[in-house]
Amino acid sequence: MKQRNLFACILAVMLGLPTVGALGQKTIQIVESFNYPAGGVVTNSPQKINDAGDVAGVIDSLITGQRRGFIRFHNGHFTPPVVDPNDAGGFTDMRGINNSETLDGAYIGGDGLFHGFFVTNNVFTDYDVPGSTGTILLANNNNGDFCGGYATSANPNNTAFLNIAGTVTTVTVPNATTSFCYGMNDNNDSAGQYTDATTGTAHAFFRSADGTIIAPDDPPNSVAAIIFGINNAGFQVGRFTSATDGIERGFVRSPSGSVVVLEKADATLTSLNGINNQNLMCGRWQDINGIGHGIIAKIVKAATD
Repeated sequence: MKQRNLFACILAVMLGLPTVGALGQKTIQIVESFNYPAGGVVTNSPQKINDAGDVAGVIDSLITGQRRGFIRFHNGHFTPPVVDPNDAGGFTDMRGINNSETLDGAYIGGDGLFHGFFVTNNVFTDYDVPGSTGTILLANNNNGDFCGGYATSANPNNTAFLNIAGTVTTVTVPNATTSFCYGMNDNNDSAGQYTDATTGTAHAFFRSADGTIIAPDDPPNSVAAIIFGINNAGFQVGRFTSATDGIERGFVRSPSGSVVVLEKADATLTSLNGINNQNLMCGRWQDINGIGHGIIAKIVKAATD
């Protein structure tokens, strides 16, 4: 179970600042900003990054409304748009990528329901949680395990799940109406977001491999949060809504609980969606026109006066 730097978190809440501590006086540096080379107006949403630096993500057309997947390789080259062959709703959502270049995600089928998929070497394989009426895959690790959310006829609200070595485990977050597991590492620690049944607020949660759940698990000075990714060392990335100005910002959190926030002066939103085992991160920033731009980022020592 991960530890928390209690003093740093209390201080951050008092001052309305992100925590320091194990991350020291650090900042997040955007190494690259990129856009998918597509015709028309598209918004870019990189989702996960593997240890080679290859990124899986999605592009959304602001003209047609269609969603398509993509891979951006570490050399800057892109694949053509990835479309599941059974996609009947103009929606192929590419989410996970591991070191074997196995990808996962979800599409809308001819039945109008979400179905999970894997793709390796351009071969697509469907996956639905047994007995579900909808399955969304959101991440996979290097052991072949994966996670996401599913719905049933008895419970149409999505519920987070893990599939470890072929066994499906429902993640039961206390007092949650809906939940999704957005990230998992090779140790089978996982994290995501849930909606509180009492307040209707979206909060982050963390589940350790032994089944212990921390919920809510939001950064200090936030009113809502989500954890998108977690690496083998326990570093997490995600996004939170500031209690001070209401702006959504990306963050990275160390295993001890210290937080560094992604700031970009010309952005209306920042988000960190994936982190690999070299602590290289992917995500996006949004401009004043609502267009999302992909980023690769890393943690660096903060400049001093």
